[in-house]
Amino acid sequence: MNDTVKTVTCVIIDLSKRPTNVFGPEAWETHIKCVDYFAHAFAIVLEADLRVCRLAALTHDIASLTNLNFYQDHHIHGQDLAKQLLRNLKCPHNEIKHILHCIHCHRGNQKQERNTLEAHIVASADALSHIVYFPAILRLAICVHKMPLAEAVIWSREKIMKSWEKLLPIASNYAYSPYTAILEATNEDWI
Repeated sequence: MNDTVKTVTCVIIDLSKRPTNVFGPEAWETHIKCVDYFAHAFAIVLEADLRVCRLAALTHDIASLTNLNFYQDHHIHGQDLAKQLLRNLKCPHNEIKHILHCIHCHRGNQKQERNTLEAHIVASADALSHIVYFPAILRLAICVHKMPLAEAVIWSREKIMKSWEKLLPIASNYAYSPYTAILEATNEDWI
């Protein structure tokens, strides 16, 4: 791991541990670390820019960790925060531009056009993390969004379905079993 990736990893871990992070310190373990892991693996297999994928994966939710008011538009606010961090670390301008594009279009409900393989990889890694760590999505609905259980289950199911749409073929092969299990466990008969 190069020094920039190490530094950014430490910054994100620190942000996740702060009391102002309403998502809790588990945001690192159950989401961001997982997104980084999948982005790393996909970048190698698909021969994408590994450093761009890793830095974008690590910073894709930086705004949400920083300020709950940024959550709704964290893909926009995150670009500003990541840009500042990456500039301070002396990352090349063109690399920062690619990372910011990945951050901007990682969300499934925003329908932003992904113009690079790296952007597809980060969005897919983010989506796969939602599916693999489904309990974290359910926790988000109940503990952060304060939804009652039935509403939380419906919201979480819809989020997983949107996440499925973001997956690259390599990720959908991996996610098929957990995805179908989640859909079966959260079907309308359950509620």
